[in-house]
Amino acid sequence: MTLRMRAIGKCVERLRPGVIGFQEVTSESLAMLKKQPWSCYYDCSADCIAPFDKPYFVVLFTALPMLSIETYPFKETKMGRELICMHLRVSETQTLFVGTTHLESLKQNGSIRVKQLQECFTILERHVENQTAAKQKIRSLTDFKQSQSRSNCLGAVLMGDFNLFPEDTRYLDPMGHSPLVLEPARSNRALCRVCNTKIDKNELRVGKSQEEARDKREMMHWYHPHCFQKQATKTEKIKVEQLLQNFVPIQVESKETGKKRSIDSLDREMIGIPTGWIDCWLCGKNGTEKNGFTFDGRVNKLIPNPSYQSRFDRIYFYKGARYGDGADMIERVDIIGKEPIAEKTWMSDHFGLLSTFRFSLDDD
Repeated sequence: MTLRMRAIGKCVERLRPGVIGFQEVTSESLAMLKKQPWSCYYDCSADCIAPFDKPYFVVLFTALPMLSIETYPFKETKMGRELICMHLRVSETQTLFVGTTHLESLKQNGSIRVKQLQECFTILERHVENQTAAKQKIRSLTDFKQSQSRSNCLGAVLMGDFNLFPEDTRYLDPMGHSPLVLEPARSNRALCRVCNTKIDKNELRVGKSQEEARDKREMMHWYHPHCFQKQATKTEKIKVEQLLQNFVPIQVESKETGKKRSIDSLDREMIGIPTGWIDCWLCGKNGTEKNGFTFDGRVNKLIPNPSYQSRFDRIYFYKGARYGDGADMIERVDIIGKEPIAEKTWMSDHFGLLSTFRFSLDDD
């Protein structure tokens, strides 16, 4: 652990982030981090609000002046999960809410996990809208003069380990979730459940989520489109036709390489995300669902399953319901910590995300 904490400290010293969110922090690892030179330039949430008596917890470090801090234990959790939220001063006239969390783990806890995510969105939205409403309650010239010391709220950032699985969309938006998926095959390992032959990489395939009889877990079954049609119900046939009609790749020009890449016309991972919130990785330069893995067994040997890849770790931004999506404020988003620090050793089994925001002094 000492080696890993030292590597994290060097990363912080090199990047100098304004705010840092850590998940799965233990008392021992926190003590190691706070002994490092960089920590004296940061305020730590654990110094203001003691973590609950549990094996691990989440922590926020901020180099920005902290106006207030709150912790919100989730209404439903089997694992003692919570949201930590800070109100920070970005400039003399601007503030920002920042929260970090670690949502319920394990695939079978999707319903609980989504309720926790919705709690986070609701809490942070309420903070932003309350600040904005207070700013707009200027009725007289006297009030206006007195309000000059009141800062504009730039919005809210929510970051952490969200543990979201593709199947969780059924809880995020039951009406928008479809048990059928249409996508290019990511490898040539999947077998068609009808003809029992391989589905070639990049070949279009239909996926149907089905519950396994033995352990009651959901598993994706893959089919060639023409094979699926042979055994599909009338409703499923109509749904596949709709998916085929809507599957229109968009060609996006890469500014770096000059080459074109293809992405789906609809990002499935934004299904159910409330209006006003944006996924910073998907809005960043060249960021897609398939190149943003922060839990990647093909790269990180700390992960037992060498083929598992997921975008568990995310950063969401909320500018405010009346101000659009705020995508223009995201300058760049990078995945960090992908390089080993020793043989078969990484800073963490999860990679980190570094998001750079650009705020103008004119921003409201």
